[in-house]
Amino acid sequence: MKEFGSQFWCSFLFGSIEMAQAFGAVMCLSLVYFLVRGRRRLQAGGADFFLFLGALLAYHTVISLGAERIDRYYRPIMPLLCVFAAAGLFSLLKDVGKRWAGVALVIFVVLVYLAFSLRHPIRAHRREQVQAGRWLADHDPQYRGYVVSSYSQTVLYSNMQFLHSDVGREGLQRLADAWCAPKYALLDGHRECRTIARFLSENHWRLLRTFPERPIRVYRNPRWVRRTVRLPVVSSAGLEVGMVLADHQWQRVELQGSFSDPVIVAGLMSSLGAEPVLVRLRSVEPQRFEVRLQEWDHQDGSHQREILYYLVAERGITPLPGGGVLEADRLKGSSCFPDWIHRRFGAEFRRVPVVLSQVMSFNGAEPVLTRQGRISPAGFSVTMQHAEARKSPHPEEVIGYIAVEPGTYEMGPWQWEARVSWEPVAHVEGSFPTRFGAIRVRVEEECSADVETWHKGERFGYLAFGSAVAYLAQLQTCMGPDTARLASLALEGACQ
Repeated sequence: MKEFGSQFWCSFLFGSIEMAQAFGAVMCLSLVYFLVRGRRRLQAGGADFFLFLGALLAYHTVISLGAERIDRYYRPIMPLLCVFAAAGLFSLLKDVGKRWAGVALVIFVVLVYLAFSLRHPIRAHRREQVQAGRWLADHDPQYRGYVVSSYSQTVLYSNMQFLHSDVGREGLQRLADAWCAPKYALLDGHRECRTIARFLSENHWRLLRTFPERPIRVYRNPRWVRRTVRLPVVSSAGLEVGMVLADHQWQRVELQGSFSDPVIVAGLMSSLGAEPVLVRLRSVEPQRFEVRLQEWDHQDGSHQREILYYLVAERGITPLPGGGVLEADRLKGSSCFPDWIHRRFGAEFRRVPVVLSQVMSFNGAEPVLTRQGRISPAGFSVTMQHAEARKSPHPEEVIGYIAVEPGTYEMGPWQWEARVSWEPVAHVEGSFPTRFGAIRVRVEEECSADVETWHKGERFGYLAFGSAVAYLAQLQTCMGPDTARLASLALEGACQ
């Protein structure tokens, strides 16, 4: 408290002393004369006179209270002090009988220091921020989205949208959920930005540039991406890729392609919610389907919106450009682990394909997911897994699957890739390279029977769509009895 009081009084006195140093003894004498004779010469009433002085004192006090560094905040008080000094000179000239000279002097001083107040206090003590904003505008002239900043001047000079640094972790997550995540952050070096700076450091925002005089730091969001293709996209081969922002409520998705018997596989590309969640489909029709997120039984059931991608293929065998082949089909079954359904492929795969599966019906209300294993060029096995604590059987469901031969293929204006990971993934987050960037995934176990989440390493397969900044990935093996899914986190490296 003692330190704060000392800082306040230093800031309070520094403004007045610096004013005297800058404008000399004439201004100080004019102020004194105004205090002595101004009330009488300006013919102000007692209440008005003290209100006038009180406004000056209040303004000076507020400026001083807000000062962390004294030399940054004294300048805005100087124009008001000059106005009072001009009033003192006016009173002096009235006393000596030169009334017209006093009026002219007051008008001149007011105009000069009005220009001073509009130029000097705003621009001079924000000079480094203006420089940072102009640098950012030159660095990324096409970006017009949000920028996290301590002050608005910096963002205004960069022609971008201002987002105050008080937005915090939750605000940034909400913007990311709506695909409006800020790409840059311009943080001042003062104490108010320590929380947001720590958040940026924990999330690996890259430091682009520092302006040491202030200091100002410019950060870039490592997970900011911009899709160069508008979704959904329908290819000549009859495939459709789209994105949905889904939560625990059912929502209808209209398909853009023409399908007579579609097979749909969906997957999450975010982990914004704290609880594990599954993707459930129902009412799959040729032109539409319904989707929602479903938490496990022991959770509250409510989940925030997540980024979800889906792939639609016509049921049957589809040749792919470049010699590959895709098979999409569905089957019915009620088998739950450890019982498996064995399925032979109708297509002739030259290599072990990537297999993605999905429960396409909602006959049972309890959460359930699919697992596949024993994949070979001839066929594969699939089963359903429910919560480990649940022992009751599950009703019969429709299970759809899409099998793709590994390779790189064309899909309209962009490429996509099908691969099986060389390295296993476990319960610890890992980053795996693809043709279009690195994907971050981990194995996420269900915890209704126990809280242990350790999981043995498993291989996974993925379909990565380059310009759409999207991918679908699922486990290709089943190395243990625990109910688990592959949690997808992000596709890195596909940034502008």
